[in-house]
Amino acid sequence: MLEIESMPYPICFFDENGEIYELDETNLSARFGCPHNYMEDGTIKVHGKNSDGSCKTKIYEGKKCAKCGNIQLGTLKNTVSYGICPHGK
Repeated sequence: MLEIESMPYPICFFDENGEIYELDETNLSARFGCPHNYMEDGTIKVHGKNSDGSCKTKIYEGKKCAKCGNIQLGTLKNTVSYGICPHGK
């Protein structure tokens, strides 16, 4: 049986403790005034649904600033494609 990855939001950060955070442009861009302490490792998943009903999720390494919550997008690790989107989004 195929395991379906969790995608509660179109763009999200999964930390090492299993917590999931919804991302948008405000927490993907640098926040001025914070000296950023990227101590929290995690994974960033970006889900895109296609007009034909298929979808693709890009999976990146990520880090989260412990002070302001800013997210640093890292290296692309994997891309998962589905012929029919199982995420319901």
